[in-house]
Parts: sequence; C-alpha cells; structure tokens
Amino acid sequence: MADGYARVTGRPQAILVHVDVSTQALGQGIHNASVGRVLIFIFAVSFFPAHGRWKVDSYTAVTQLVDYIKSDVSITTSLKDPKYEARGVVRAAVHKARVEKIVSQPRLDDGDGLDIHNVGSLLKTSVADSTTFVVGAVTLAKELYNQLQRDRPGSWINCGGTGIGWSNGAMLGVKMALADLERDEPHRSSLVCQVVGDESFMSAAPSSALWVASKYEIPVLTIVLNNGGWKAPQNSTQLVYPHDLNTNASDDEINTSFHPTPNYAALEEAAAGSNVGWKNTLDNSGTWVKGLRVGAVGEFREALQPANLRVAQEGKGMLIEVEVTK
Repeated sequence: MADGYARVTGRPQAILVHVDVSTQALGQGIHNASVGRVLIFIFAVSFFPAHGRWKVDSYTAVTQLVDYIKSDVSITTSLKDPKYEARGVVRAAVHKARVEKIVSQPRLDDGDGLDIHNVGSLLKTSVADSTTFVVGAVTLAKELYNQLQRDRPGSWINCGGTGIGWSNGAMLGVKMALADLERDEPHRSSLVCQVVGDESFMSAAPSSALWVASKYEIPVLTIVLNNGGWKAPQNSTQLVYPHDLNTNASDDEINTSFHPTPNYAALEEAAAGSNVGWKNTLDNSGTWVKGLRVGAVGEFREALQPANLRVAQEGKGMLIEVEVTK
C-alpha cells in the first residue's frame, strides 16, 4: 500500500472515485445483521479524499463503466474527433515497442543467472496454458506479469491490497476450488503455480501450509523467489524519502536481510513429513513432495520439465527455490 500511495499523482481537475471490491466488510455486515446488530459497512482503506465511494464487485463495476462509455452520447461524439484516432496510433506504437522490450529482457543461456525476467519467460514456455498463477511476489509482480502476459480470466490471482503471506494458504484454496470445477471433466487437470517472494513465503507459517498440502494431498507447484531479503520496505522508503540515509542503506542496516537464507526446498520436504534427515540418501523419488534449489537458467529449465507431469498429472507437490539476482 505504501508503494502505491506514494506514487499517487494527478491533475488538479482529476476526479477520484473509490470502488471497494473487498468482501471482508460485506461478510462482517451480513454477520452483524444476522445476529441483530446494526448493519454497518466500513471501507477498510479510505484515508484518501475521493468524490465518491462504492462497494461493488469488480465485474459489475467494469461492466457498468464500459457500457456507459459506449452509450453516452457526449463521449461517443467526442471520440469521433480525429485527434483520438491519432492518439490511438501513437499508443499502439508505444505498446508495440514496450512488448518488444519485454521480450528482449530474458537471458536464456543455460549458464545465465536467474532474474525475474528469465524466471517469468521460462514459466511461460514450460508450464501449460491452463496453469493458474497465485502470485505473492510483491516487488517483482509487475515484471513477472509482463513476462507471463496472462490473458485468460482467472489465470492470474494476486492480492488486491495489503496481505503479505496470503498466497501460501490461497494456493491450496484455489486448487481445491478448481478441483471441484473439474470433477465432471476427468480429462482436465489444471496446474496451480504459486510464485512467491521469500519474505511473503516466510510471513505465513510456510511449514503449516506445506504440511496441510501434503496431509490432504493438494498438489501445487511453488516457486520461491529467493533474493536474500524483504525488498518492499526499501522500495517504499525510497519513494517517501528519496534523498535520506535509506538511499544507500543495506538490507542488514534496515533489518530486512535474510542471511543466511533458509533452505526452502528442504523445508518443503521436511514439513510434509518425508524421510529427509532420516536416511543418508539423495533419492526421494518416492515422497509425495519434492524440493529443488536452482541458481541458473539451465537448472531452472530442467527443474520445470517434470512439473506438469508430477503436479498436474500425478497429483504430487513440488517446490522450486530460485536464487534470483539481488
């Protein structure tokens, strides 16, 4: 939230409206009414000035907005002005250049190190188009989205506001919901892939989520982006105080470093109750979960090869810890 709020700018004549699509306050209001209390709806985040505030689901809001734009006479008349056609041509060219830049960013030689650009590119080309991504990448979410370029509704599920660590449990709920939808389609088996930053992963009792996945055999693929710490506070502070001491402060100095980093791949297997630590062997092919650590493009590409087979078809869990450039 601090990132977004610090970036808020606008012209003096801009009209700002607040559309709250959260269901939490709605659920609380319904509960209050059901037990005889006063029905009160509260906007959870409303500290900024606005010309109007509404509670509505996103589909309804966007549909109404599009319908209004298409049907309002003053708008449709204004859009006939040649300047808008010229503006459209310019924007199309800008978009084309932007897409070309995004495509050029990944470096995909086997020996190349991993960053969010080649991680996203490899995921896009390695997993099925039917994959549903549950994203808790925070500071890397924008770049990840640019590389994946998802266009199927529901294939990209991200947190609409604050809530670091939400995706550990959400990925299990998403998979169970999809399993219900697919019950009448035995030939269809979708892959749910959580892409999560190390801080987000650690903020929501990962061992509990991983153990629940194993106990109830909820097969998901988890990609942990290990960049050695919690980067969001540094970014937020930089936006608010662009010229102060934080500018050159290290992760250790602002207490957001994850060094030494946990072994997330081993945590996956240990939390699931596998035989890790009991047998002096690297062969864990028989366990329900599998954890891998990768640090180069070739390693990540190789690790992703069995993902569709293991998770989507065999119904087993898998976690890949990706060491991304700091």
